[in-house]
Amino acid sequence: MVSAESTSEHIFFLDNSLSSTVFLYTSTIQRLFRKFSLLFEYPTEVHLRDIEEMEHLTKTLCPKAHKYLQQFKNSVVKLNITQLQEFYSDLIDMSPGFHPYLAAHLVGESYKRSLFLIKLRELFRNHGYNPPNNELSDHIVILLEFISNTADKDVVRSLLADLILPALHLITEKSNLAVENSLIGVKVSKNPYIYLYRALKEFITSLFRVKIVENENKHET
Repeated sequence: MVSAESTSEHIFFLDNSLSSTVFLYTSTIQRLFRKFSLLFEYPTEVHLRDIEEMEHLTKTLCPKAHKYLQQFKNSVVKLNITQLQEFYSDLIDMSPGFHPYLAAHLVGESYKRSLFLIKLRELFRNHGYNPPNNELSDHIVILLEFISNTADKDVVRSLLADLILPALHLITEKSNLAVENSLIGVKVSKNPYIYLYRALKEFITSLFRVKIVENENKHET
C-alpha cells in the first residue's frame, strides 16, 4: 500500500481539515475512481459487472462504501434501463441540490466558480487531459475520470480535499434533510443515485487517515 503526505500548496482556495492526514493512493484506488466515473454518467446500460467489481474491491478497503454500493446495486437490479434513466434525470439533472457540478455546490453560481473552472481547465491542460467540450470542468464525471488518469498524488489529494469531498458532504447532507421532508423526501429516498453519492463520499473519506504520531512543529509565526 502506497501512502503519500502532501506538503505542497493547495490548488484551490478553500480551507479544509485534512492537511495533517496521511493520504492513501494506489492503482486499485485509481481503478475505483474510474468505475465511479462510469456509474455517474447518464446510463445507457446497467453496469452490474462494474458495480460487483467495486463491491469486491471496497469490501475490505472501505466497508461503508461497500454497504452503499450494495444498496445501489440492489436498487438498480430491479429497474430496466428506461427506469434507471428516469431516476438519473430526476436527481442528477433536475434536482438543484443534487446536480453533478461540484464547485457550484460550494460557491454557487458566482465569480468564485468561474475561478474554479479556470483553475481546473489549467490543471487538466498541464496534465495532458482533454475533457469533452460539452461539459463544464467541475462535472463529477470529468473530475473522477481525470483522477483515474493521473499519477500525481498531490494533485489528486488537493482535488479531493478542497473540492470533491466538501461538495459530497453538502450533497449527502441535503439528502438526509430531504428524507425528513414530505414528498421530496420520498422522491429522494427511493432514488438509487443517492446511494452512489454516499458510497463515493465514504470511499474518499477512507483515503485520508489521521496520523498516529506527529513530531513536527508546524505552528510557525
